Amino acid sequence: MSILFKHKFKRQTSLVNASAVKYAIGEVILIFIGITLAIAFNNWNEERKQNAKGRAYLKTIYHNIRQDTLVINDHIEKLESQKLSSRRVLEFMDDPTGLLVDSVSFMDDLRLSSTALRIGRSLSTFEELLQKGMIHILNDDSLINIMQSYFLQYDFVITRFNELPKAKRLEMRILSGSGIDLMSLDSYWLSDEKSAPSKTHIEALKVNSDLRLTLYNVNISSHFIIGDLKNLKSQAQSIIFYMDEHLSYILSEN
Repeated sequence: MSILFKHKFKRQTSLVNASAVKYAIGEVILIFIGITLAIAFNNWNEERKQNAKGRAYLKTIYHNIRQDTLVINDHIEKLESQKLSSRRVLEFMDDPTGLLVDSVSFMDDLRLSSTALRIGRSLSTFEELLQKGMIHILNDDSLINIMQSYFLQYDFVITRFNELPKAKRLEMRILSGSGIDLMSLDSYWLSDEKSAPSKTHIEALKVNSDLRLTLYNVNISSHFIIGDLKNLKSQAQSIIFYMDEHLSYILSEN
């Protein structure tokens, strides 16, 4: 009887232990599932936030590039005017007859030719992301590559202009005063009511060989920088086209 009781007790104890183990395993599985779901939800939420930030950055970059095209157009227009003005002054200086029909326009052309234009840019949203190591947030390798190429070209144009052409334009301001009263010329250029410059002023400018050489440099550099800027504008338009073509669903979001 005692043996039978002991056997029955062991059997019941085993059943209780087995149930407890199953219950414990069930709890562990539920906890594991809960943690997995929580991690998955947290990852999904973080990814959603990152995607939202990425879309916001893409919109900003898009508008930055569109603004760049306007700035580049302005540079091209000013350089085209400077190129034309410097050519007209050179044509007069090289004219053996020495006839000047409109001396006021001539002085305006000389002023415009010697204007030191500023070609530069501020740090872009794209470059800020690069510096912060966050460029992956854009999630578009093709766009990243063409953007990097674009900004390298932009910096090349700025450097190329500042190395020589800008200095030549500043030099022209000095050369324009050689042999004449520079302050008088500055007063003329700043005056709202311009009067025709004297014949002495015009003759002094016409025979200034250094001024002629500098004008030639301004004219040639304008031509090449215009070409660089047109290439840059083409790159900017390619970026806009790419974004319109591939990211229109993002750009159209409110």
